[in-house]
Amino acid sequence: MLSYHKRAHTGEKPFMCESCGKSFASKEYLKHHSRIHMGFRPYKCELCGRAFAQRSSIHSELLLLTFNPCLTSVCSVSGERPYHCTDCDKQFTQLNALQRHQRIHTAEKPYMCGLRNRTFTDKSTVRRQTITHDQNTPWKNYLVVLKDNMEAPVGIEPTTLALQTPCSTN
Repeated sequence: MLSYHKRAHTGEKPFMCESCGKSFASKEYLKHHSRIHMGFRPYKCELCGRAFAQRSSIHSELLLLTFNPCLTSVCSVSGERPYHCTDCDKQFTQLNALQRHQRIHTAEKPYMCGLRNRTFTDKSTVRRQTITHDQNTPWKNYLVVLKDNMEAPVGIEPTTLALQTPCSTN
């Protein structure tokens, strides 16, 4: 118990999931996490019937259903999809999902990468691609090291190495 408490301060997470590589501070947390991969869902919500791998997920679900009673009659619980795209036959459970989808038809790209001035249809894509600009990410470091270590053979003119990132233009 004391070693676990120390890990809370050091951030050490020595117990790693073999399925996804996520690390945990205790064996118990790893055991609970592994239920996700095994499909073991012993905790069931009494309101909507959904099953969860962790008890804490039920508490979140109950709070969601209690404070948003409209969700019990719409969406995942009833299967109803009240939001319809006027350009195609797609239907959605949430208004924001419909609005995000409609950008396919309008070609609207309201989110911009501040470093390269490229635009994107949703925030998550911008967040994902900005990682490529961060010199501290392992992926970026690998590419920088790879580029720095590439030398042209003797007698051959060196060429520029173009690194393709999600923000690169084609």
